[in-house]
This record gives sequence, C-alpha cells and structure tokens, in this order.
Amino acid sequence: MSIFKKKTEEKAKRSEVPAKAGRQSGSRGEHGMTSSHGMTTTSHSSITKPHVTEKTLRMSEENTYVFIAPKKMSKTEAVKQIEKLYDVTCTNARALAGTSKMRRWRGKIGRTGLYKKIVVTLKEGQKIELTGQT
Repeated sequence: MSIFKKKTEEKAKRSEVPAKAGRQSGSRGEHGMTSSHGMTTTSHSSITKPHVTEKTLRMSEENTYVFIAPKKMSKTEAVKQIEKLYDVTCTNARALAGTSKMRRWRGKIGRTGLYKKIVVTLKEGQKIELTGQT
C-alpha cells in the first residue's frame, strides 16, 4: 500500500506548485521583440534568402526582387526586414503563399515546408546585389 501512497503524495506536491501567470497585454515574447501589430516575433521568423531564378533575375532589372519568408510572416513585417537588411526603400510589395509539396525520401513520404514569396519593388535608383547577377 505504501507504493500507492507515494504516488498520491507526489501528485499533491505537483498541484501545490503555483501555475504561471498568464501573459499581460503589454508583455513581450521570449526574445523581447514586438511587431507593429502587437504580436510577438521570434528570431526564427526572418527573411531567409532572396529567391534567385532566371525569372527573378529578369525582374531585378525592373527594380523588383523576390524573397522567401516563413509562412506566418506578414507582408509588412517582411518589408520592414528587407528595408533594414538591405538599406533600401520599398514602394510596393506583394505576397504569394507557396504550397508544400509531397516528397519521397528513403522510402518514406513527407512534405516540404510551407513558405511565402514576398515580391518587392524598390524606389527608383536603388538596387540590391544578388549573387546570381553578372
């Protein structure tokens, strides 16, 4: 009977521990950053890379660039990050939701990650150097 008594004592000790207080309206996320619309952002939600293809290189001649961003990132957050990273001014932005695709690897079926494409038009005279350009 002592085995059952120990288990009930452990459960009682756990229930005595006070629960964490809920987040307050002005609280910040674990990294201390707050986005423009009040939602917390984390370090993993950032522009990952420019999307470099033949089509996007032709678009860059017209001052339009394409970037890959996490699915949950908003268009305004992406534009702010691009402006900060590349020190440019964006005049227009569009967001395209990418879909995950089925992939087979070592006999197992999986899906690729979700992403979002951010298409940004820059102010006249500004330029971003991409690695694929000549």
